Amino acid sequence: MMRNRVLVAVSFGPQSDAALKYGREIARHIHGIVSCLYVVEEPGFITRGLISKEMQQKIRREAERSLSSKVHSIFSSSPEASFEVMVTTGKVHHKILEKADELDARYIVMGRSDSIDLRKEWLGSNSRLVLARSNIPVCCVRNSASLQNNIVLLPLNLHRDVSIKLAKTLEMAVSFHWKVLLCSALPTLCRPKHALYKKRLQEIQKVMGVAGIPCTTQLIYSDQSVSEEIVVLAKSVKAGQIIMMTQQEEAEGEVFIGSNTRGVLKQSGLTVFSITPDIQIDHPSHKIMFDQLNTPVPMT
Repeated sequence: MMRNRVLVAVSFGPQSDAALKYGREIARHIHGIVSCLYVVEEPGFITRGLISKEMQQKIRREAERSLSSKVHSIFSSSPEASFEVMVTTGKVHHKILEKADELDARYIVMGRSDSIDLRKEWLGSNSRLVLARSNIPVCCVRNSASLQNNIVLLPLNLHRDVSIKLAKTLEMAVSFHWKVLLCSALPTLCRPKHALYKKRLQEIQKVMGVAGIPCTTQLIYSDQSVSEEIVVLAKSVKAGQIIMMTQQEEAEGEVFIGSNTRGVLKQSGLTVFSITPDIQIDHPSHKIMFDQLNTPVPMT
């Protein structure tokens, strides 16, 4: 049975409205259900003794009431949409990932505000942990995002195995009727590799075409920030979504998701789908299609 749950993490800020609407669109395309989740942050060690059980229960009841009101307001214009409302208590990132696993969700959707500052606490530690540890795509939505903008930009680092990223993009492109723009950055020192880069992109384009996905390619020539070039290209082609691969690295308790992904999230007003190397592939046959192209292009 195809997984059909879309887990939307709600925080009651204005960005949550965008996340709920986008989650509703995703669910419509996959004939699924939107699971709307709010996590009441559990009291810390210091404050735990200051908040009675009665107060904690009151906070949870108020959260349930507010969440139900918000969700019904958002979904009232789409009576055909299926949804459920859930409130739980615990560590936010842990509960989001736990609930996604419990529901066998296909996507996690989170809203992000216009005041993101990656120099500080980008989206907060909870969201960074969800992005780095989720084994399903995490969709970060901003403003009035819509799946109706069907151009998705897929940056590829051809020095690495990109078969998993391509397979997951193909799955989403089929579900959402996307047109895919493949791009790869070519530094000045690598210009002699132009023909090799171009050939690889064309090979991938051909596989996408065989699968019925409209696909174009573009090389970016620049020694500047790759994330900046990705954002400029996305705006120039009026893309609606960007798919980025996160890096799962942990050191001294911190989680890093890669400078390019952070840069795109900071600079772009677009919806960003973040996937990890451990992403679940719903259609293994899609990965097989790209396995023949999994040899990285040498850097020298």
